[in-house]
Amino acid sequence: MFQKPVDIARCYFEAWNRHDADAIVATFAENGTYADPVTPGPLTGAAIGAYAQGLWDAFPDLSFDIISVTENTSGLVSAEWLMKGTNTGQFNGLPPTGGAVVLPGADFIRVNAGQIHSVQGYFDSGSLPPALGLDVIVQPRAIGPFGFGTSVRASNGNTATLGAFSITWLEARTTEERDKVSESSQKVAMEMLAMPGFISWVGAIVGDRMMTITAWE
Repeated sequence: MFQKPVDIARCYFEAWNRHDADAIVATFAENGTYADPVTPGPLTGAAIGAYAQGLWDAFPDLSFDIISVTENTSGLVSAEWLMKGTNTGQFNGLPPTGGAVVLPGADFIRVNAGQIHSVQGYFDSGSLPPALGLDVIVQPRAIGPFGFGTSVRASNGNTATLGAFSITWLEARTTEERDKVSESSQKVAMEMLAMPGFISWVGAIVGDRMMTITAWE
C-alpha cells in the first residue's frame, strides 16, 4: 500500500532539509517535474537534484520551516513554507554577500501511486535580491535613439591625477559570447587593481555592445 500523498510531501521536504539531492530525486516519478519562478522551465530527474545543490552551495545553512500541509481528495498537497538561509557561497555567478534570507512561499505537489508527479513552487522572486543587498533595476532596452544597459566600476582607491586612459569596444555575436567576455573582463579588472599606476576601470553593456574604460596615472 502506498504512502499517503501528505507523507510523501513530508519526505520530500525532509530531504531538502537534509541537503540530500538523491533523496529528493527519489521522491519523484520517472518523468516527474519541478518548477518555480526562477527555473528555466520544468526540471526532471538529475536536474532537480542539481538545482537543489546549487541553492545549498549558495546557502549552506538553507532550511525550510513547514507552516502548513494540506491534502485534497485528488492527491494534491498544498504546503506553505518559510525558506531561511545565509548567502555565504556564490549565487548566480555573484560572490557571496553574507545576506540572510527569510522567504515565504508555497508548493503544490501532485502525488500519485506513492510518487511525486509534479511540484509547482510559488514565491516572490523579486524579494530575494534586496535581501542579499542587490539592486533590481527595471528599465527599457531602448527608447527612440537611446539604448539602456548595465555598468560596473572597479577602483583601488587611487586618487592620483589622470594621466592616461584606454577604451575597448566590441559587439558580441551571441549571448554565450557576451557572458564569456563579461566574465573574463571582470577577471582582468581584478588583476588591474594591483597594477602600478592603475586608478579605475568601468565596464558597460548595452544590448550586444560591450565597452571598457580604464584610467591610469
